[in-house]
Amino acid sequence: MLLPTHIWLILQGRTTLESFQTGTQERAESAALQLAFKSKCPVRDIRRTRKEWDREYGGVKVNDRWAFGRKWDMWRQEMGTNWIGWIREY
Repeated sequence: MLLPTHIWLILQGRTTLESFQTGTQERAESAALQLAFKSKCPVRDIRRTRKEWDREYGGVKVNDRWAFGRKWDMWRQEMGTNWIGWIREY
């Protein structure tokens, strides 16, 4: 279970802590929006508010601001170009 999770984190450009913070942030935002819009049809209001947030803050999730480049570039930055280096240290 750890190997696929670590591969996914590297390709996302995140640490374990950042992945937990993202989920916490998304749940907090959803809870705040649900409390703010208690109308019969809150979906439209929530969608509109999220679009406003995207325009105001650039539409980038908090932890995605540090993920630069392609997935292969992030992989090479973390793991290097030589797979032997994964097993032993130079």
